[in-house]
Formats: sequence, structure tokens, C-alpha cells
Amino acid sequence: RTLHSAPANTTTMRRRVTSIRWVGDDGRFVKRAGKSSPYFPDLEYEEGDPFSGKEFPILYP
Repeated sequence: RTLHSAPANTTTMRRRVTSIRWVGDDGRFVKRAGKSSPYFPDLEYEEGDPFSGKEFPILYP
């Protein structure tokens, strides 16, 4: 599930944002058509692989 909230940018200035994506410890890679967001061109995961490595650091409370 995704929680998202932002009003429309009604100014003439560009908006800067930060997007943080969280994956549970049971999350698995699923191949989908098109580019991911963010795009990881060198990602070499196979269907069903758990997320790990420098691209997906583990955060502790």
C-alpha cells in the first residue's frame, strides 16, 4: 500500500520532493513491464528474490 498526499503546485516555481519507499522484511522482487521508479538499471534480481544489498539498506528502529 502507498500513502501519498500533496496538494497541486499552483506556483510558477518547481517543487522539490523526497520520496522514501519502505519494504517489509518479507518483501520480494517482482518483474514488471517498463522502468521502475526509481530506476535501477544495474539491478540483477530474479523473480522472488528478497531485497538486499546497498540499494536496499536495512533500517533498525
